[in-house]
Amino acid sequence: MEGGETGGDEESIGRKLDYLTDLFVRRLAQSKESARAFDALYAELKVARATIDGMLLMPLARRMFMLIDRLDQEGTDFAETVCDELAEMLHLHGFSQIIVASEFDPATQEAVAVPVRPGDRDGQIVGFLRRGWLYNGTLVRPALVEVTTPAVDASTASSSRRAAAMDAIGEASQKSSEDAACAAEAEP
Repeated sequence: MEGGETGGDEESIGRKLDYLTDLFVRRLAQSKESARAFDALYAELKVARATIDGMLLMPLARRMFMLIDRLDQEGTDFAETVCDELAEMLHLHGFSQIIVASEFDPATQEAVAVPVRPGDRDGQIVGFLRRGWLYNGTLVRPALVEVTTPAVDASTASSSRRAAAMDAIGEASQKSSEDAACAAEAEP
């Protein structure tokens, strides 16, 4: 009789061990899923917080940009020091100044064309007019730069503008003719 009871106890212990193992595996999976959900929510919170911070900071930052622009025009040591301090304050809140190199970058710079001078390449930056700014890597205001452009003959430019205008007029009249024909077909 004792042998039969021992076999029953072993089966009972085996079932309980299987149950506990299954429970452990499910809880471990649930814990991992909870950790992933927490990480995803934390990342969303970070993005939302940065967006709200940017929305609150942007009006003040734009005013500071304009102040820096005016101080840059002063050209005094004091004005330069104040500009540096304002730029540092902006940097502490996620803004960074766009670095202007010798080659034009349309992603972060706005160009003001200037005539080509001897020795200058097309698209070369020859002047710096206004600082540009990024907020957490996103363009807020492009840097304003002077960029060399190829010299264009005035008569060639005039005739090419005239040809472009004529093409546009021709396309518009053709489209209106097509629209009128479609309207006539649609009438019973």
